Amino acid sequence: MKSETRFAKDVRQQPESMRQALAFYEEEQVFEKVRRLAQKQYDKIVMTGMGSSYAACMNAGAILRNAGFNAFTEVSSDLLHYHTEMLTENTLLVLVSQSGQSGEILDLCAAAPASATVVAVTNDPTCALAKHAELTLVMHVTPEDIVSTRSYLASQILMLLFARAFTGAAEEETLQDLRQSLVYLSEAVDDFDEMQQQMREYMGVPAYINLIARGWSVATAEGGALFIKEGAKMPSIAFEAAQFRHGPIELVTEGFAALVFIPKGRCEAMQLRIAEEICQYGGKVVVVAEEGVELPRLSAMTVIRQRYVSQELAPLVNIVPVQAFIDYVSKDSGIDSGSFRCGSKVTVKQ
Repeated sequence: MKSETRFAKDVRQQPESMRQALAFYEEEQVFEKVRRLAQKQYDKIVMTGMGSSYAACMNAGAILRNAGFNAFTEVSSDLLHYHTEMLTENTLLVLVSQSGQSGEILDLCAAAPASATVVAVTNDPTCALAKHAELTLVMHVTPEDIVSTRSYLASQILMLLFARAFTGAAEEETLQDLRQSLVYLSEAVDDFDEMQQQMREYMGVPAYINLIARGWSVATAEGGALFIKEGAKMPSIAFEAAQFRHGPIELVTEGFAALVFIPKGRCEAMQLRIAEEICQYGGKVVVVAEEGVELPRLSAMTVIRQRYVSQELAPLVNIVPVQAFIDYVSKDSGIDSGSFRCGSKVTVKQ
C-alpha cells in the first residue's frame, strides 16, 4: 500500500483544525469586533486578495451586496495597478493574505489613502500587513508548506464571519451554522479515499479538467481550478455555468472532463441540464450534488453526494472532491501531490 501524501494528510486535518480555529474566533470575539467596525459609515467596502485569498472574498462580497452595501471584490494586482482611484479616505479595505507578505497586498497598503480603514485577514499576526491594519483577523492554523487546505478554509470562514457580522446577522445562529458545516466537512473527508477511487475508475487522468458552478459555488470552482494547477500541475478552467453556455460548451468532445457543482434549489435544473448535455456530447462529468438533488440514472455520469447547511456555506464542504481529484491525479502522474515546483507558498514578486 502506498504511503499517504503530505497533501492528503493536510486534507484529513481540516475538520479538527477548523473546529479549533472557530473556537479561537469565538474567544477573540471576532463577531463583536466586526460589529463595532460596522458602526462607522463607509462609502464602499473593498475586499481583495491574490490566488485562493481572492476566492475567499467572493461570497463575502455577495452577502454584503445582497444586504444593500456598496461592496466590491477585486484581484489585488488589478486594484493596485488600475483601480486605486476607487479607494478613498472613507473606504473600508479588507486585505486577505495567508502570509501577510504578498507583494501586491503590501503595495496596496502603501497606495491606499492614509485614513482608509484597513482590515487584515492573515495567518500571521506579526506580519507586515497586520502592522497597517486597524483590525486583524487571525486564521489560527498551523503553517502549510504545500497547496492551501486549512488556511483556505480558515480564510473562507473568517470572511463569512466578517460579512455576516457586518450585515447584522445573529452571532449564535452563524456560529451554529458553521459548527454544523464542519460536521459535514468531516463526513466529506471521511469519504476522501472513496471519492478518489470513484473518480479514478470513472475518468482516469484527463488531459485537463473543467469546474462548472453557479452562485455560491463559483468560489469553489475558482479556488479549486487554482489548486489543481498548483497541486496536480494540470490545466484547469473555472466556469460560471451560464458563461459556459456562451461559447466554451463548444470545447466538449470525447475526452472533455468536468466537475459540475449542483446545490439544491435555485438553478438546480439548469446545472443538471449542462451536466446531461456534456455527457451527450461525449464528455465525462463528475457531479458534486447536494443531498436531495434529483438526478437521472446516466451511465455516462458519476455522482458525489454531500450535505450542506446552505448554499452560502457549500464551499466549506464541496472543496473536498477537488482535493480528492488533486491527490489521485498527482499520484497517478508521479507528482508529489500539492508541492511547489516553480513557485513557493509565499509569492512576494510581482
